[in-house]
Amino acid sequence: MKVSKNVASVDKNRLCHGCGACSYICQSNAITLKNDGYNNYPFIDIAKCNQCGLCLKVCSGIHFDFKNTSCIEQELLLSKNNLYIGHSNQASVRQKSASGGIITQIILSLLREKIIDGAIVARNVGTIPDIGAAVVHSEEEVMNSTSSIYYPVSVCAALKQIDRNKKYIFVGKGCDLDSLNRISVIQPWIDKAIQLKIGMMCHHTPYAQETKELVESVGISNTRLTRIVYRGLGWPGDTVITSGKRQYVLPYKISWGKYLGKNIPFRCKLCFNGMAGHGDIVVGDAWKMNLLLQKDLNDGYSLFMVRTNGAQEILDKLYKKNDIIIESVAPRFLIESQKNLISKNESALCNVFIFKLLYKKNLFDNISFNDIIKRKYIYLLFSFKGLRKFASALKNYYLYMKLNK
Repeated sequence: MKVSKNVASVDKNRLCHGCGACSYICQSNAITLKNDGYNNYPFIDIAKCNQCGLCLKVCSGIHFDFKNTSCIEQELLLSKNNLYIGHSNQASVRQKSASGGIITQIILSLLREKIIDGAIVARNVGTIPDIGAAVVHSEEEVMNSTSSIYYPVSVCAALKQIDRNKKYIFVGKGCDLDSLNRISVIQPWIDKAIQLKIGMMCHHTPYAQETKELVESVGISNTRLTRIVYRGLGWPGDTVITSGKRQYVLPYKISWGKYLGKNIPFRCKLCFNGMAGHGDIVVGDAWKMNLLLQKDLNDGYSLFMVRTNGAQEILDKLYKKNDIIIESVAPRFLIESQKNLISKNESALCNVFIFKLLYKKNLFDNISFNDIIKRKYIYLLFSFKGLRKFASALKNYYLYMKLNK
């Protein structure tokens, strides 16, 4: 990218994921992360910036990794990766987690066996302004970090807290893991410190403003004194909002369907990495088992894909110890459980193609048409579904141009 020597232009052109990698890698501490109601974004102290360009090298917002993503239906159906559904065998973990508790149980088990010293995770402890990323080291801290968070969190920024001589699990979205991979190229010790990379199936990151609107919908105006649990009390989980002595419970269909899921950030519309291509394991909801989002199904199920031998060995060990219950499923189960995410990934590919074709600035220089067509687009170009998605991509392009005049 030739626009500038720092990530200011990335944010200006709405390509920032908010992962925090730039803040972590900056050697002159010129980058801080802010939020004005939407996504987290980098603020550059020009007086401190030495124009080294490291922040651009680790930025997943301006890079599109076609090699490490399998996101369209045909690719996933042909995938050789092992697929499972499962859950923690610890009732308290399963009940408190958003979908089965597999991620929480892996962290707990490896901590108990001293295979890892901690985990880099998103945490929701305290009130809404306290939501953020942290390194957790104890079982208590892990249990306080369970469940989904539908709020901007810059997980890569928490790498500042790790010790290069210790071992960790990293839990993040596809964009976080992409940036982590780019960081490890510059700092190879990161690969040794991170023993396991767990990805989360991700549709998009809701803006901070959506949480504010959700809280205001129940009559609370001061979010700074409010705590929110996005998914709790079983599966799929109710949203619980607490302010002082007042507590409100909203079903997932309302909290996500009416508020949190309604606006998709522009960069998320270009992201086809919803399956977290750099994850050793990628975890999501086994929605096929609860397509109607019934509240009476209190015990959730995780759906997960295993990509590396090391990750498979860990799962096998936990299964033999009876820490987790797992069952193999076919690729079709994944397709039916995550059809909305897969459809969104396919739409994102169409968006990238249109922007590469029409956008005159050099923001998409990191993409080649050869990569797009050869690896992903053959079936989309000749299907009715593909034509509809391309039409929608054109609409997104012209809306972007109108908003950025």
